[in-house]
Amino acid sequence: MLKKSAFIARLRGKKKKSDNNENVVTTKYQTNAETKQNQSLADSRNSSQASFTPSGDDVSDAKPDDVTHGEIPLIATDDEEEIPTPPPPRPQNTCVEAKDLLDNFVAKHADEDRLFRAEFELMPAIVTSLMPKCDYAKRPEFRDKNRYRNIVTCNESRVILSKMDDDESSDYINASYIDGHKAPRKFIAAQGPKDNTVNDFWRMIWEQRCYVIVMITELWELGRKKCEQYWPADGAVEYGKIRVENDTLHDYGSFTMRLLKVTNCDEPDEHRVVSHFQYRAWPDHGAPKTTSEIFRFRKMSLEAQPSSDPKAGPILVHCSAGVGRTGTYIALDNLLGQLADDRKVDVFELILSLRQRRTEMVQSLDQYVLLHKLVTEYQMFGDTDLAQDDFQQKYEELCKTDEETGRCGFESQFDLLANTNSLNGRVGSGASEQNMNKNRDPDVIPYDHSKVFVGMRPTEQLPLYVNASVLQGYDVRRQMIAAQSPLEGTVEDLWRIVLDNNVTCVVQTTPLNVGDKELCHPYYPDSGSVQYGELTVQNDASRDHGSFLESLLTVKGNEREAKSQTLTHLCLPGWDDPDELSPVGGANLIKTLQFAVEKVDEGRAEGSKPKILVHCSDGAGRTGVFICLLFLIERLNREQRIDVFRSVKDARDYRPKMIRTHAQLKICYDVLLQYKELKKTKE
Repeated sequence: MLKKSAFIARLRGKKKKSDNNENVVTTKYQTNAETKQNQSLADSRNSSQASFTPSGDDVSDAKPDDVTHGEIPLIATDDEEEIPTPPPPRPQNTCVEAKDLLDNFVAKHADEDRLFRAEFELMPAIVTSLMPKCDYAKRPEFRDKNRYRNIVTCNESRVILSKMDDDESSDYINASYIDGHKAPRKFIAAQGPKDNTVNDFWRMIWEQRCYVIVMITELWELGRKKCEQYWPADGAVEYGKIRVENDTLHDYGSFTMRLLKVTNCDEPDEHRVVSHFQYRAWPDHGAPKTTSEIFRFRKMSLEAQPSSDPKAGPILVHCSAGVGRTGTYIALDNLLGQLADDRKVDVFELILSLRQRRTEMVQSLDQYVLLHKLVTEYQMFGDTDLAQDDFQQKYEELCKTDEETGRCGFESQFDLLANTNSLNGRVGSGASEQNMNKNRDPDVIPYDHSKVFVGMRPTEQLPLYVNASVLQGYDVRRQMIAAQSPLEGTVEDLWRIVLDNNVTCVVQTTPLNVGDKELCHPYYPDSGSVQYGELTVQNDASRDHGSFLESLLTVKGNEREAKSQTLTHLCLPGWDDPDELSPVGGANLIKTLQFAVEKVDEGRAEGSKPKILVHCSDGAGRTGVFICLLFLIERLNREQRIDVFRSVKDARDYRPKMIRTHAQLKICYDVLLQYKELKKTKE
């Protein structure tokens, strides 16, 4: 709302300084489109700087008294007439046809998301002009029920609990009904329960007949409590009148699924089973670096909703504040519905509609861009996930050659990978002139978002650049590092990676030389110890397993850098050509990766996240095959499902050119077939 005097002043072209000290002038006679757009962007910057939350879900430091809307006061004075704020013009071309999604994403993702940012920054001012009412949730008696003071429910969409003992305030919970695509009230979006709202949370689940809970947060993140644990670790617990029993737990890598048996002491004859899904790989601020786990999580959680029960209520979705990650999950479901029915999507307009139901839905620019990426990928790739029993048939289809193009299915599938774009493709210092001589291949330079940390020494002016990338594996308890093999001048750098990143296993997938070409400079001793710069590496023991060579190594710093690390080094022999791997080579690879995982897991300390470093000449070809197969085999063992294409795509989201040729893609399929046969033999 604007005061009348301020509104008239704006119409007359009165100058007003924005928060960033830029002078903005508008009059009702202006017709130049660019001037109007500049005014709109300036207004939206003022509004977005004071929108409900900072980026991410962590908004606990924001206070109502600190929140202003630049030119738009939150509360008008009594002596001024209130007039609706003129909404800024909506951006054009936000509705995108399915066939244009890739081009749209590439264009708006350029220049560090310049066009995406311009759209996103318009939202707060537009939502403010629409004036969703949230006054009920701001009543003083509800202050302790809201996790964050500035994330509250809108009047029209709030979930209303039944009143208890004639207590008028007992009907409030920080939760909102949200529509799905052509499905009214398909979801409830809620904040993560607090210790004093857990009982209300379960009362809502019972009253609303929720059979699926989607949790997209950890209980603690970055040292801050994000959500109270509202289910028993084991056994049963009563939350008010609701009894909850933890029945079973299934671990699917990046997420878990619990089956909870729920009863109400007032209705003892009714027993319900609630499926609880918790996504564990979404960072506190921003968005996941890959997309496939989100699709798997969404599919499995939606399939748990009982279709045979006409009384089944909404799917309950929550994170910490119940707007960022929660909003992204709900928005994705709506957008995929739009795509299926209309063959077009409008992310911008959808989020505006969600924010009229619950403030700040889809909270950050990263989440806004992620939604565009998710929809684009789904349109381009569809569902490539397979049950293990269908894998052989898919393999045979890919082996066939198309009569018109003369190309096999592996080539066509590999070409699709070229259309994948990392959510953040900036390469940073690796492309600088002073570091180019550290790269074996100028096409394989690590992305900034997945670069490996190496601590600075007192004598160093800049952080050390290393050609290596961190990847999150299928199992969230460990990570992978994909690295190029060391050059003569970067051997010490590799060992600094080991010391500073809790690397407990190094896997060498490439020979030192093929013909006259060096693929890897020697970087550890066959016996005894060798000093590399300020670090010493000692070979404590070696053993030839036939399939691979194992060495137990210790790396130590000097007196100033008093660090040490003991690790297992595995050398996979005989992989001279990165595009060819014999059946024997495939069997050796399987044994090597299984041994690596066993060694790392058996030595893992409680609460630690050890890393496996895998390297080859460029850190992308053989390394990509090894890492993708490790992820694929782990998932196959737990879920009996396989998705080679998306495993490679996700690896490429972390590091450029992972799996460099269609022949290397085919190796992944070949080795998986070998592994399935080996499993069958053992069974």
